[in-house]
Amino acid sequence: MNGADKSVSRTQDVWMKNEVVIGLVMVAVLTVIMLTLGLPLVLTILIDAAVFTIVTLSLNLEVGHTGISQFGRVLAVIAGAFVVGAVPGRVLAFLNGLPYGVSYADDAVNYKVVPAISDLLASSLPLSVGFLLFSFVLAAVAGAVVGWLTSRPAIRLKEAYLGISLLAFGDFFMWVGHNWEPLVGGTTAVFVPDPFRVVWGSRFQVIVIVAVIMAFLVYLYLEKLTRSPFGRTLHMVRDCDVAAAVCGKDIVSIRTQSLMIGSALAAVGGALYVIYAGTCTAIGFTRLTWTFWPWAYMMLGGIG
Repeated sequence: MNGADKSVSRTQDVWMKNEVVIGLVMVAVLTVIMLTLGLPLVLTILIDAAVFTIVTLSLNLEVGHTGISQFGRVLAVIAGAFVVGAVPGRVLAFLNGLPYGVSYADDAVNYKVVPAISDLLASSLPLSVGFLLFSFVLAAVAGAVVGWLTSRPAIRLKEAYLGISLLAFGDFFMWVGHNWEPLVGGTTAVFVPDPFRVVWGSRFQVIVIVAVIMAFLVYLYLEKLTRSPFGRTLHMVRDCDVAAAVCGKDIVSIRTQSLMIGSALAAVGGALYVIYAGTCTAIGFTRLTWTFWPWAYMMLGGIG
């Protein structure tokens, strides 16, 4: 890299840092204003915006930076939502002698067990924080695993064939959750324990703060990632996979890694959404809401 290239690179880095700082300040000011107003509708919009920001950024990593035809974004979101709806509550139920097996997802049992777990969380801030972190980590792991699994049969496909395969995977898992009651209650859904009950008087405000912080952490992480050597490799694969293969890059491995990272982040978004909503129902995770809307947001904001 010659002196001119280094100068351009440094200038780009400075502009990126300035953009990040300005964006952080603007969002922080807007969030403070909205929190001060305390209007439920405004707070709901902020939470939804943060969740969809996470999901859209994860989609942009795969589509904009790697060139993957990702039309199954709903699949990773479902993975995070289903895991949080099915596992953490059962763990606490087991530890406290409450029903935790197949009956946990039965609506006649679930609506009694989950409030009891939420009351337990409300009695301890460390327990609530631990439950929240455990849920997010579990969701990220589930998302990464799902990303890897779906990449095995699909990643070698091209363009439309890959997109349709991922779209089919997403619908398949949604209908599995909708028809298999022990997972997340089937058609009746399950309640999700509320780790924010410990700050009940300011629940909405705290969720907004957590959601906005998480969205910005994801943004900063992806900015750093896509400007790293790995990010430049993603761009090489996106622009010309043949040239990347000639340069010795493992195209399948690179795309798989991109799918795993993007799916893990999207799963965290799904986990955050069901924790905020307090319930997890499979039919609520449709391709329209969790694939096509993020695509629209990504195109409006700029792909790549």
